[in-house]
Amino acid sequence: MRLQVVEILPAHFEEFVQEFDPEKIAVVQELIDYQQEKGYQKGWVYYRLLEMPELELSLGDWREVARLLGYKAGWGWYKWREMQSKNGLRSA
Repeated sequence: MRLQVVEILPAHFEEFVQEFDPEKIAVVQELIDYQQEKGYQKGWVYYRLLEMPELELSLGDWREVARLLGYKAGWGWYKWREMQSKNGLRSA
């Protein structure tokens, strides 16, 4: 099952619907919980995700990671593109 996040973009009053996988986000949440428990910086989560390419996070997943970490959605897009470049992939 995939969940949807609907984001209203105030500058253009457009809706952008992006899905994320709750099972993948549960793994991310475990990393965030550990990061917070240990007092690590938020970037620690990103570097752990780099070590887990088998998760195959989609753009929607990365945008949800950004939200969970308190970053703007653009951070998720940037990190998704970065992963696409590293893995030689170009699809959402």
